[in-house]
Amino acid sequence: MATNDNKDVIELESIEVLEANQSQYLKPHRLHYKLNGRPLIWDLMKVHDSVSIVLYNRSTNRLIFVRQFRPAVFFAFVCKSVDSIDLNMFSKDNINQFNELLVKNKNLGFTIELCAGKTIKEIAKEEVEEETGYLVDTNCLQFISSFRSGVGISGSLQHLYYCEVTCETPKGKGGGVDGEQIEVLELTIDEAKKLLYCGDSEAMMSRPAGLLFGLSWFLYQHLPTLS
Repeated sequence: MATNDNKDVIELESIEVLEANQSQYLKPHRLHYKLNGRPLIWDLMKVHDSVSIVLYNRSTNRLIFVRQFRPAVFFAFVCKSVDSIDLNMFSKDNINQFNELLVKNKNLGFTIELCAGKTIKEIAKEEVEEETGYLVDTNCLQFISSFRSGVGISGSLQHLYYCEVTCETPKGKGGGVDGEQIEVLELTIDEAKKLLYCGDSEAMMSRPAGLLFGLSWFLYQHLPTLS
């Protein structure tokens, strides 16, 4: 597995949990509705639609993913129960305990993902460049499918594309923007296969459903067609 030179272990300098009522990225709502004469309530969230890209280097026969720290995944690991979340645990006094967890498990809170971003095809091109460094043309993006994610809480639409690069493809810095600290991972086909059929704790790191879908498409539908 090829990676960049980012640090193996991150260090949290501060952590605090606040209400996100003013977030520009997600909007919580409570929906009151009546279905077949029965009044019902559902809590939901409005979020941006997204785009993700299965990225394959034909020269090296490797798939390109990104490793990224996801605060929501870290929060879900630390707060095991929805009914008993103690926000006091996120005080400055406990920061060392969190860093000890990160030392013991350097992938805690990290996910391996497809290159991804918000909404449209033109954004997909920009995300490939920002996250992996590869400079690709919009015409190189092949549409695979679109589907709903988070159907219990957001129902957002995700568009899935495929893109090939080679060792001759122009390449910039990559690594994300605005402090994302994205690490590029290039996996062999055999390494990528190991991401599919295993439990979350057994995988090299947590994997979102979009990655599993895109990877399955590549391995079992597209790869056999490549000469």
